[in-house]
Amino acid sequence: MADKYNREEIIQKLNHLKKLKEKHNLPEIQYAISVCESYLATPIKRPPLTFADKIRREYYQIIEHQLVVPNILQSQQSYKKCNIAYDYSDYYVNLSSKEMLELNHDFWEKNTPKDIYKQFLLLYKQRKSHLHFETNQGDNDTYGECMYIPYYHDLLVYVNPQGTIKDAAVLAHEYGHGIQFLTNYHPNIHSKNWIFIEIVSTFFEYLFLHYYTSHGKYQYQSLIALIHTYDHFKKRSNDLYLFLKLLKEMELDICQNRIEERQCINDYISEHGTNIFKCYLTPPISEKIVYLFATSIVIELLTIYDKDPEKAFYILKKIMEINLQLPSQEYYNRLQALGLCTNNSETVFNNHLKRELTLKKR
Repeated sequence: MADKYNREEIIQKLNHLKKLKEKHNLPEIQYAISVCESYLATPIKRPPLTFADKIRREYYQIIEHQLVVPNILQSQQSYKKCNIAYDYSDYYVNLSSKEMLELNHDFWEKNTPKDIYKQFLLLYKQRKSHLHFETNQGDNDTYGECMYIPYYHDLLVYVNPQGTIKDAAVLAHEYGHGIQFLTNYHPNIHSKNWIFIEIVSTFFEYLFLHYYTSHGKYQYQSLIALIHTYDHFKKRSNDLYLFLKLLKEMELDICQNRIEERQCINDYISEHGTNIFKCYLTPPISEKIVYLFATSIVIELLTIYDKDPEKAFYILKKIMEINLQLPSQEYYNRLQALGLCTNNSETVFNNHLKRELTLKKR
């Protein structure tokens, strides 16, 4: 991971933190040291898993996040009627790094509250040394990462542009992480409350595309990107539903130990083959749960935004203020109290996209 960022800068900060620790042995300094060291560490090479073990791993990953799975599955129920016909070729537009930054600056300045825009500016001013674009394309979908260094409040951002308007939206997503971390940060957001980490950033990604469907010269491309992103969420939600059906058929829940679990999986593979599982393992469906849950929350928030932007940002700030030291169940309860775990807005949002697509085609 560190080779995608400025490795020398991370080493420099690590050395400085270690000197500070000698004088001030504070928890935040120690955690910042561990973050830097984790990014500089060489990944541990583990022996390859068997196909059965990969399925078993996914099973336990889903169990670990069972708190939010029902919320995602509510979205799956309307999957078949939510597909929206569009021309995927209209999704593409090559943006320079300068244009991506300009689009972001315009979005954050004109479409977010002043206090959030000020936080964005703190991150934006660091862009020359903190923002890195990958020049090699070919991953089909834009990918981004960010590394937040506590104590310094630094956000290092990496984006691999793929020649679509989504490139700039992913940059907004990563800046969204920075806004959240500047507002409220605790190591728990990367551990026991990890399942909630993508909500704020995903909101800004969707809102960025939403904003540019009616502003600037990329309105149609932004609408297609918004529909494509939403449709991908619906499909992956459906994939999770189908994978859970397979797990239920294998009756893993009644197995007493690992040996029985592997036997159940191997028996199922012997009868049905491995192809039935591949779409859920490459990439692993469990890695998408955090994004699927975030999007289910964001759809609710966006529907509120269409009627009352001020209320939507008020709720967003309430999300960012939730105590990150709370147990996961209590954190989830806080989201419920804000009215964001109901999936009442799926049909409304879908119809909104259909209407906008019809209008743009005229």
